[in-house]
Amino acid sequence: MAVAVLISVGALIAAPRAAAAPQVKYDVWSDGPLSTLTYIDPMGNEGQITDIKPPWTFSFMGGALPDRPNPLYRVGAQTVGSLVGCRILVNDVVRDKKVVSGANAVVSCSASLFAS
Repeated sequence: MAVAVLISVGALIAAPRAAAAPQVKYDVWSDGPLSTLTYIDPMGNEGQITDIKPPWTFSFMGGALPDRPNPLYRVGAQTVGSLVGCRILVNDVVRDKKVVSGANAVVSCSASLFAS
């Protein structure tokens, strides 16, 4: 007579952790005042500031939204001077950086949440 023995080995499987929201940082600098600065806020809305003294920095927790699974982050500025730069960092990694020179120079930086 044969006897079958079933041995069950259980394993503890951890549930996947939700990804932490990325830290997004915009930096803008210039050799003169900024006449206009535009940016995309954490909810995907465009903000605009006029007549500000650089440098300007804005940090926020970013991340995907139901209607924006791979959001685009953007910042741009126009200087009254002759040199202006911008930079976007996601989790302390530079995703875009530009510097433009010339009278009343205009610069724009953009980056998506997930690098392509």
